[in-house]
Amino acid sequence: MELFDVVDGQGRPTGATVSREQAHREGVRHRTAHVWILRKKDGKTQILLQKRSENKDSHPGCYDISSAGHIPAGQEFVPSALRELKEELGVGEVLINVIGPVIGSHSGPGTMALFFVGTGRE
Repeated sequence: MELFDVVDGQGRPTGATVSREQAHREGVRHRTAHVWILRKKDGKTQILLQKRSENKDSHPGCYDISSAGHIPAGQEFVPSALRELKEELGVGEVLINVIGPVIGSHSGPGTMALFFVGTGRE
């Protein structure tokens, strides 16, 4: 069972945890990390997306941000974002910059996401 930290309106853990199922069913505030990978090609900036598996429980087969994932209880945003990049895309050498928190992102009600922009190392 996946457990998430319950967080306050500022994204700080309250000390309580909640299961993934309960968090989504009841809209309990929890954290996710979202990474948008940018690249320069032919003088233009491109945003790299991924296509979700047809087997996902939400938005199957849709295009999605470069990488995203829930943050397990006891873990923090940056290590979780880097772990998701490695697990989902096999990307290990990325510079990430925080671009800001968003409450109630597409991940579901109660989600507090920290957005990052990632660029490949030169």
